[in-house]
This record gives sequence, C-alpha cells and structure tokens, in this order.
Amino acid sequence: MLSKFFYSGEASGLGLRLLGVGWMEKNSRSMQERRILDAYALVWVTKGSGVFTSASSARSEVVAGDAFLLFPGEWHIYGPGQHWTEYWAIFEGELPRTLQELDVLNPSRPLYHPGVSAADEASFSAILRSAQEADTAKEDLVPEFYRVLNGLLRNGKTEPASASGIQQLAVAVRRGPQKPWDLRAEARRMGMGVTTLRRGFKDQTGVPFHRFLLERRMELARRWLAEKKRVKEVCRLVGFADPFHFSRVFRATTGFSPRQYMKSVDSWHRIAR
Repeated sequence: MLSKFFYSGEASGLGLRLLGVGWMEKNSRSMQERRILDAYALVWVTKGSGVFTSASSARSEVVAGDAFLLFPGEWHIYGPGQHWTEYWAIFEGELPRTLQELDVLNPSRPLYHPGVSAADEASFSAILRSAQEADTAKEDLVPEFYRVLNGLLRNGKTEPASASGIQQLAVAVRRGPQKPWDLRAEARRMGMGVTTLRRGFKDQTGVPFHRFLLERRMELARRWLAEKKRVKEVCRLVGFADPFHFSRVFRATTGFSPRQYMKSVDSWHRIAR
C-alpha cells in the first residue's frame, strides 16, 4: 500500500488546496465504513470492482474506469467486492465550493465514468512521487492535480442515459440481433460511459444488455430452425462463431438442443395437421 499525506498552500488563481493524495490496493476486508469528511475527495478505480453509496445517492456498482466524488458533510460507504486498485485525493477550496453551488458538482451525481487512461495514471503517479520528495514545493503539485481532476470529470460525464437513445438501441438490437453489437462502441456513439449505458439499458428494458441480446438471438434462432435451416447456418446467422457454443447456449435457453428443437417442431406440425 502506498499512501502519502501532505499539506500545500493554495495555488493562486485556482482556488484549490490539495490536502492529501495516495494510491491503494484494497480487498473485500477493506470496505470503507460509513464516514463523513470535512473536505472533498476524489476516488478513481483503475482495477477491480465494488460498490459506492452516500447520503444523496443510491447504492451503485463501481467498475474499473469509474471515479466518484466525496462531498464534505456527506456520509458515504464504498469498497471493493473482492479487490480493486484506486488513486485518491483530498482537496478543498473556493473552486469546488463554487462548482457545487452552480450544480456542476452535485452530491446526487457523484459517479463519473472516465475510463482508465495511461496518461492520467502517469500524471497521478507523478504527483505521488513528487509528494514524497522533501524538497518539492507542494503548491507546485496543485496545477497538475487540477489538470488531472478536470480531465477525469470532463471525460466521465455523469448525465443519465437518454431514455429515447436506449429505446432506439433496443429497437435496433431487436431488428438485427445477429449483428456484432459492441456496447462500448454504442456508449461512445451516444456520448456516455459504458457503465452509464449498461445501467440505463437495464433500467429501461428490465434486463441487462447481454441478456436482452441473447434472448433476441435465440428468438431468431428458433424461427430459422423451425424453417429447417441447418444448425451451422443458423449458428452463423445469429452471430455465433462456434456451433458447439451455440448449441450449449440454445439448450440452456430453451431446454432443447437445436436438433431436438427441430424434431419437436416437426412433431407439432404433424399433430396440427
């Protein structure tokens, strides 16, 4: 575990005072108990996953690439499911207070989804190294921290996923489930983080995206098998590369292997006659 506290003077013109900065690896025994800070804090998770909740926000899943803000006077609880790696910083000043007054920073929207950037990790690591050097002018670290903070928050938009955009995506998947859908690409196209889209999709449709896609693909597979298309052809048409994997998924979904399903459809047709 690497953790370094220091104090710095307020950088002129930035209105920001950096109080502490650190890096940690945590496991499930490191779940943060409910606590309240007197200052703001940023936690950026670069590996692993876990949960976060606070006085103003519901319990949310946190995955690698997510960041969240802690607000002064707000209780919060967070920590990894099994393990995670985090960078953190504690700060205060006129700048964050003003941004909160303007609703740019809001305790009810503490989660951001900037992803994991090698450049930002390098910048955070540089701040950590400088913080441990006795001859470093601590106020010189504030502009670099401001750049990292600004980049993480600007790149990790917290806007809720557009309901209309998600419905359009659901319709598109329903119409073409065989296409090679990439949720990350869809998130970039819609201008949001993949975690935001994943949560929004489940909220709007009632099921996770991967399950929704799989169900649509199996619906299409059943229709084509009923039309007596070959199993390998149906496998390819619904977007599976491996016929054995397709057969396992089909059986898990329907209770029949593809060939058993085709025979059962034949039986139903004979009875119907």
